[in-house]
Amino acid sequence: MQKQDRSRKGLLMVRIGIVAAWSLTAFMIIASQTIFSEEQRMLRTNPVPPEDYLAAPPSSSSPDVQLPPSHLRAGARNDNTNVDLAFDFNVSRADRMMARLYNESPIVIPHYKLVFFTTPKIGCTVWKQLFRRMMGYRNWKNLNIVHNPTQNGLIYLSDYSLREAEHILQHWTKVIWVRDPKERFLSAYLQKAVASNGLHLRQCCNCQGPEAKSGACVDRARASIDNFYDHIAAHCPTEEHWRPQSQRIEAKYLSAFESLDQAGISDFFVGHIESKSTDAKRLLEGLHPNLETIFPKPSILQRNKISLDGLVIGSKANAWEEYGLSGWGAEDEGANQTNTSASVMFGATGTIGHSTSADKKMREYYTPDVEDAVEAYYKDDYGMPVFGFQSVRVSDPSSAKRNSTSIAGAAAAVVA
Repeated sequence: MQKQDRSRKGLLMVRIGIVAAWSLTAFMIIASQTIFSEEQRMLRTNPVPPEDYLAAPPSSSSPDVQLPPSHLRAGARNDNTNVDLAFDFNVSRADRMMARLYNESPIVIPHYKLVFFTTPKIGCTVWKQLFRRMMGYRNWKNLNIVHNPTQNGLIYLSDYSLREAEHILQHWTKVIWVRDPKERFLSAYLQKAVASNGLHLRQCCNCQGPEAKSGACVDRARASIDNFYDHIAAHCPTEEHWRPQSQRIEAKYLSAFESLDQAGISDFFVGHIESKSTDAKRLLEGLHPNLETIFPKPSILQRNKISLDGLVIGSKANAWEEYGLSGWGAEDEGANQTNTSASVMFGATGTIGHSTSADKKMREYYTPDVEDAVEAYYKDDYGMPVFGFQSVRVSDPSSAKRNSTSIAGAAAAVVA
């Protein structure tokens, strides 16, 4: 009898143990799901990256100055983390903007909380020089390295972790400059086909077979803007110097940038090369120095040859007062560089490169046929409301034949 009682008690204890184990497992599963859900919710409402909070750029005496996340959430409009965002960018290393390539990943100026999407043929050289100046490089006027992301010492969005990039894209000012597509296409023809014996076409957009070796197809493309269009349409329609501007920012980001701006969460600034003076001033006046920001990891800075030794957070109220007013700086600033003239960087006659005679040049080079083709190629640019383009006919309707302007004449009329 006692033996049976002991057996029953043992069986009961086993059953109790099994039930307890199952209950503990269920509790742990529920708890982990709750924690994960809370983490996801916090990432959406407060998408603050978990590492590398730098109050100021590291120096040789303090290479890893770190701050807690609370410092990143202070007060500025771009860090309004109390807003429940409806956007999940799902930033991926497969995204073009996360590739550290020429004119793919946007440039980031952390102490102004600026994300800048450069586009070839839209003043990107001047902006990159300005950004190198903001980063404290004395040779910021050097044109030999300004476009090379492995040499120019600039910070790109791809230098950040995915979570940091998510936060930056949601809360910092995003900027893109645009240019009338037909004017930009003509500029690309004159500089990339006509100038330098068509070197750019021979290197980046050549044809295949015997004509490539002899150079016949490039020579034919250089002969007229009509031939140039036929050539690039056949061999390299998405080359960055004439790729549609609507493709510069991937679609999943572009619409969200507009919505974030409309909701007052972060700015999305679209500047126009045709009004470069007023637009550049308006942009720079809206950029204020901020020590509470994020720099990439020191190891990333070192790997990409980014030096912060010369960076000084200015005392002026905004970037226009700090940099825009002084333009290219004093005659001896950045001495021995390619451009050492003291001039207004974004003045009405500045160096961004919109020619005041652009309309006249377009009338000279465009025929109705090629204008139709170019308008069709850039239809998405003209159809993008945020860009504000208006397609105005520039060709002479009575000019039915294809343009035969000589290379010599075109070379004399190269626009930036």
